[in-house]
Amino acid sequence: MVVIQLVRIQIIISMKRTCPLLVSAILLFVLSDCASPPSVNSNEQKSQHADSSKAVVSPAAKPPAAVNNPPPSSSESDKYTLRLQGLYRNNDKGQQEIYRFSKKLDSSKFFAANEAPKEPNERLESIRQLLPEKITPLTAEQLDSKVPHSYYFDYGFEPQPGKRVWRRIDNQTWHEIYPDGLTTVFKVLGHTNVSNTEGTIVVKWKGAVDKTFTPNDGGLQAFIPDLGSATMHHWYRNTARGDTRWNDLAPMKDVK
Repeated sequence: MVVIQLVRIQIIISMKRTCPLLVSAILLFVLSDCASPPSVNSNEQKSQHADSSKAVVSPAAKPPAAVNNPPPSSSESDKYTLRLQGLYRNNDKGQQEIYRFSKKLDSSKFFAANEAPKEPNERLESIRQLLPEKITPLTAEQLDSKVPHSYYFDYGFEPQPGKRVWRRIDNQTWHEIYPDGLTTVFKVLGHTNVSNTEGTIVVKWKGAVDKTFTPNDGGLQAFIPDLGSATMHHWYRNTARGDTRWNDLAPMKDVK
């Protein structure tokens, strides 16, 4: 259409010298014809409208099919949720699984000792497994002739500096008595060798933590040398604070 109109204009320009008025009229007609939009057949309009109404939607644009899984709660909206029992996660099927802390802690010797099993003997055995020394049960002969019945040492630090009395109550129990009468309970782990000295290892079992400043989880341990040892000193270590070696606390006095 545009090419035809250009041809018309060229013919008109060539006629301009012979008939200027006629050329002007024809030029106005041609220009107005070029400016008007091309007409569209009514049938074509209907066809275009029908095609647009039948537009194909891409499968990617379709909403995803509904899943029959229940909607997660607010606490399960994240993939992982930390709770007291363990670590929860949703698997690929949308089902909830739990990684239980208790089972993993049971398999760890360290946490098994600190979890304090219900049975005292189980708890003591868990603590024994943590220690580097080879610990054996006390024999009747050792209890009769080797293990002291009582002694004391002078303690120069807080809490309560002064005389600390130690007494064997039975084959499995020792008491530590503070200057004001406060008493803590120690349980016997067994017999061992520390720095070439035979003796008994005991662990703190009961006592006022706010007054003794030490826990009752078996971390505070004492080594009591056998009667007749070359060095009769009260040794201690606190594995709860990271001690790995024994510390010489004080000489044992009035050993019986």
